[in-house]
Amino acid sequence: MGSAGEKWARRVVWTLIFIGIFLRANRYLHNFPFWGDEAWVAQELMLCSFRDIFLNLHQTDTLPSPAVGFLLLQKTVITLFGLKEMAFRFFPCLCGVASIFVFRRLLKGLVSPRAALMALAGFVFSDLLIFYSSELKQYSVDILFVTLALVFHRRALKYSMDHKETLGLALVGGIGLAFSLPLILVLCGIALAQVYVFYQSRSYRE
Repeated sequence: MGSAGEKWARRVVWTLIFIGIFLRANRYLHNFPFWGDEAWVAQELMLCSFRDIFLNLHQTDTLPSPAVGFLLLQKTVITLFGLKEMAFRFFPCLCGVASIFVFRRLLKGLVSPRAALMALAGFVFSDLLIFYSSELKQYSVDILFVTLALVFHRRALKYSMDHKETLGLALVGGIGLAFSLPLILVLCGIALAQVYVFYQSRSYRE
């Protein structure tokens, strides 16, 4: 791709990113009332102290609880900014916006520029991703940490398990598990892939 084509692709990428930010911020600023699942999480956050959340002492047992780190951070936010819908939804919205940049990083060099643009467009315009970026649910946090883990996994493979990249993956995994329960499944898959690549490279050298 020539310099003109690269400039065009770069403009399209940043246009998509800005559209993604706008769509998520627009829904967040509409400040819709809580619905069933959100109301349950909000009730938990209002009724539980920091100690209750840390010790997993929930006031209601009708639904599975989000990760402890997610609840503790949410509790901190509403303690600082009050019991408002926008305060409850601020962290998920922030993660939804951040995940656009991380996903773009994941695509870079992984697929062709055209395929990367198509994948980024699908990510930006996904109704579910926009919806959960402005909901008091942990799903946008899951997406952020899973995508981050995949970015570091890819870098670790690229740089032959360099200490810096391995440490980055370990930090994302260690911190992320406090915020995202599904991340453990992705980390198990990454570990299997790393072991496979290690033994493949070892047998190749032999």
